[in-house]
Amino acid sequence: MFYNLSCNQSEKIIELIDSKNYEGIFKLESIFSGYYETKEDVFFFRDALGVAPLYYRIINKNINISISITDLIVRNDKINKQGALSFISFGNTRILPLIDDINICPPGTIVKFNKKLGSTKLLFKYKIKPRNLNKLNNFQLLEEYKKIFLNSISKNQINKKKIIFLSGGIDSACIALSDDNISDSLTFLPWGDTSTEKKYAEENAKISKIKNQKFLSVDENMLNKNMPELLKKYGGPLGSIHYLVIDHAFSNNFLDNYQTLCFGQNLDTLSCSAGAQGTSVILPGFIRNIIFKEKNIVNFFLKRNSGSLSEINYEIISKFIDEDYSDYQKIILSGIYITHTPIDSEYFVLPSLINNKKIFNPYYDLELVEFFLGLKKKIYVDLSKNTWKFPFKIDKLLQKKLWFELSNHRELQPKKGFYLSKKYKPINNLIQSFPEYVENKPLKIENQKFAAQSLIDLCNEYNIKNTLYIK
Repeated sequence: MFYNLSCNQSEKIIELIDSKNYEGIFKLESIFSGYYETKEDVFFFRDALGVAPLYYRIINKNINISISITDLIVRNDKINKQGALSFISFGNTRILPLIDDINICPPGTIVKFNKKLGSTKLLFKYKIKPRNLNKLNNFQLLEEYKKIFLNSISKNQINKKKIIFLSGGIDSACIALSDDNISDSLTFLPWGDTSTEKKYAEENAKISKIKNQKFLSVDENMLNKNMPELLKKYGGPLGSIHYLVIDHAFSNNFLDNYQTLCFGQNLDTLSCSAGAQGTSVILPGFIRNIIFKEKNIVNFFLKRNSGSLSEINYEIISKFIDEDYSDYQKIILSGIYITHTPIDSEYFVLPSLINNKKIFNPYYDLELVEFFLGLKKKIYVDLSKNTWKFPFKIDKLLQKKLWFELSNHRELQPKKGFYLSKKYKPINNLIQSFPEYVENKPLKIENQKFAAQSLIDLCNEYNIKNTLYIK
């Protein structure tokens, strides 16, 4: 069984496993997970970024594997406290187990299950390797970035019936401008029809030569969902309010005629500009230590993003993020494995896989990730003067420069992005009855309240023992 792989690539993976060329598997495609069974063994694997989920459970020397947690739940299961706090904090279940005895296939790994012994063995772990870009000047960096980006587009031309989730920003627009097989788009309007996102998305569609542009406006009816039914449908607890919108798109025939769904997330994470990434890197270590009582940059970043709710720390995630990475690289990888990339992939990727859609996103491309990890953190381009500077800030410089080239020097738009806030009245109404505290710590973020409620619903629906105090 393979998730998000073409037939040819599935066959190629089997070939590579049989020949023990494990590293080659991770170069085939950026988003995949699955398993391959022989008479003696079961091999299972997951992409290097952990975008596609994969869970497994061993009972009486038998293994069950799925992308859905609910497929693996058995009677008398118990919530894993540490995993549950991580889920509520960051909205995903991609790293730490949510339920005791339901294991997670680690990102970038090939694991073998021996049927006779009833045990697993790690065969291979892909280590993300930052590019050495020291010899390239700033303009050469732009050309290299452009080459990698366009190459990622060209590698994913298997299915021609595509639709792109097009925002008013430049990340999705650059994909639309670069892929001739994209002629349709869908834009979410998180603030209703009055959202300024609509205007900017219309402009992006026009210059991208989108022929069929659809809009989906978030309203109160869309948010009125049967939560237990959604748990069953998507195979586990929901870590983001955005699930309600994505489900609406799938349930109301917006996406029926498309084989491949294109997304534009993850570039903010790679450019170290998502959430508290930039702050974490720029803030000197002695200030972090004196004011925030935290020396470790990853711990500081995780606390900032979770509101000090999560128990995840660097010691726990060191198997994903090695000590030999720089602080800058550690923060990017923390965003990839724990915070921003997993939550984006949770509410976009998982529903797509459940609905048998192929996923494409060039910003998940492994070569592109390794390129960004090799960049200097303070590179910045002054677009107005077409010169390069190095101020004390982090920005999506290369993407902006690429956008100017692809769009024929079109100005940047101040997009809002796809984010549902309690400032929007229907969202505020929705979360009024949701939990306010977990382990006596306040839940201040809408998605955290939503995740806590979803966890309660999961436990009630599947008779799972909840080890957390949620109020």
